[in-house]
Amino acid sequence: MRCPNCETDLISSHRQGVDVNYCPECRGVWLEKGELDKVVEAASRDRPPEDPHTLLERERRHNADMNERLPRRTLVEDIFNIP
Repeated sequence: MRCPNCETDLISSHRQGVDVNYCPECRGVWLEKGELDKVVEAASRDRPPEDPHTLLERERRHNADMNERLPRRTLVEDIFNIP
């Protein structure tokens, strides 16, 4: 399959149950029908519900030292972090 943007051959990758096609030139990413739904469903399964007070405290800490902390990688970031 060729990239619709720059006509380069796409590279296929299978990550965490999702087939991803990406362009090594323009870094475009294409998902097949239903793949985005799999990403959203898996992301919601990976995170247990949290206490609202815990969420507020975490947001407060994050905002206070945002420049010093490295963000935790999410499932979506892991899937779309293509070498």
